Amino acid sequence: MLDRWAMNDDISRILSGGKPADAPSAAPADEDRLLVSKRVLGGAPVLFVYRDEGEDAGDSGWTLLSGTESDEAMSDTKQFETRTVEWALENAAGLASILAAPKDSSFERDAEGSAWVELVDE
Repeated sequence: MLDRWAMNDDISRILSGGKPADAPSAAPADEDRLLVSKRVLGGAPVLFVYRDEGEDAGDSGWTLLSGTESDEAMSDTKQFETRTVEWALENAAGLASILAAPKDSSFERDAEGSAWVELVDE
């Protein structure tokens, strides 16, 4: 049976210039890990997120950023800490709406509480 919601998601991606997902992705479990920048841990809102391939089964692949991290901070592993998805959901409102996005996805928003916008490579 066709999944109507998955089809609509693929259509939205195509219309916005993106490619349809190869396979549906699942949202990570609450206990899965993600990376969080120290700026976010210091109280800055999460305004930019991206998902890479996780390193192991418990790694969601997500990284949460304020969007103001310098290039130096992005390449310094000491500027990030590991947290659980459950922590992220409690501390970054609206994140649940995008967690099932596939690897190589990235999203941004203008302010805390505003809608996430997917960034699509053209």
